[in-house]
Amino acid sequence: MSVYLAYFYAAFAGALANVQVGADLKLFRGLVNPALTAVVILLAGLVVTVTALVVWSFASNVNIPGRVALAAIPWWAWTGGALQGLTILAVFITAGRAGAAMFSALTVTGGAICSLALDHYGLVGFEQHSISWSRALAALLLISGTLLMAR
Repeated sequence: MSVYLAYFYAAFAGALANVQVGADLKLFRGLVNPALTAVVILLAGLVVTVTALVVWSFASNVNIPGRVALAAIPWWAWTGGALQGLTILAVFITAGRAGAAMFSALTVTGGAICSLALDHYGLVGFEQHSISWSRALAALLLISGTLLMAR
């Protein structure tokens, strides 16, 4: 996959993330229970990803890793699902009150700041990329934009 196609896909996923927040929030307002809503959302995601797994397995002839390969994966690499659950709950806590734009600004800004640290120190599997003045300035602009949006 070309880097430009990967960038386009990431931007497309970011746009869909805002639609997802709205759909999740509407579902939460109907179900009322945040834990039940999160379970329904995660189950729907499981159906999509299992379907993708089946299609990917047939299309690429890649097998599911064995016990040795699974045991070699660090413990923290298994926490993504739990972190996704926390992200879903953040939708119910914040997006309904703050709106889609503010929720998006907060999550993008928080993600960018965390990403600077992950890149700078090469944490959780990312290659090391030092914080530059332009990256620091971009983070400050994101913080400033989020503060302006909050007004």
